[in-house]
Amino acid sequence: SRRLEVSRVELLLQVGTFCIAVGALVA
Repeated sequence: SRRLEVSRVELLLQVGTFCIAVGALVA
């Protein structure tokens, strides 16, 4: 289950970085 948590955290980090990049481009 640890791998699942790690992959989930990595996915959240990727999504967060993507949102920040999009926000910077839009703003």
